[in-house]
Amino acid sequence: MGRSSAELADRIAVVLARSRIPAAREPSIGGVAPDFFIRAGDGRSIILEAKSWPPTAANVERARIQADYYKALTGAAASWVVINQGPSDPARGVVSLGELPQVLREYAKGEWRQPRPPGGAGRSRRIFVAMPFDRAYDDTYLVGVARAAKKAGVVAERVGHEEFTGDIVEEIHRMIRSSVAVVADLSESNPNVMYELGFAKGLPRPVVMICSTKLGDLPFNVRNLNVIPYTKGQTLKLVPKLAARLGKVL
Repeated sequence: MGRSSAELADRIAVVLARSRIPAAREPSIGGVAPDFFIRAGDGRSIILEAKSWPPTAANVERARIQADYYKALTGAAASWVVINQGPSDPARGVVSLGELPQVLREYAKGEWRQPRPPGGAGRSRRIFVAMPFDRAYDDTYLVGVARAAKKAGVVAERVGHEEFTGDIVEEIHRMIRSSVAVVADLSESNPNVMYELGFAKGLPRPVVMICSTKLGDLPFNVRNLNVIPYTKGQTLKLVPKLAARLGKVL
């Protein structure tokens, strides 16, 4: 998670504390680590994910889609992506920071339980996911890689430049260093991914490579490596192969 999203998550934590809503921070659940896990008084679970994206129509729609992904991955009764400002649409998974307390009160009737996430509140082993920043790869990350990570008993983490302020290269270095393995999506021969792949191998960290574009178009020094091909829009088919490969390297 980039620093500006981390700052938004810190602001959410303050809002929850002031509202006396107990929450688990970054629990490991469903192959991902959402920013917050909350339980209503009736036992229903709620996922909150902070995204410091500008409130454009495209970003709001992206938030709605990601909220659905997080709900499916975690099995939560409700999942909301929280944005700094802009239109709230709780029924479709998007809430602005200013309206979050009211939305939570109305949803849970003001009654809360101590949250006990299924995966535990501690930081599980993490894998860093190196892939193009484009939103077109959200499906690959949240359907293919996250589900494979869940099967392998780890949690997937990705960083996006569109939500990041500060030294993104240093943040990527930190995340790779703290990971137990790296999944590198070589699609489009993205230069940022190639850099992250080289950095991971130099540490060294185990690397599993995937690709949705022609393997023959990859640079000569990686095209003959053991790359798992996949097709965009069919990322569920990636899950068993990637989970098996992760199991081997871990």
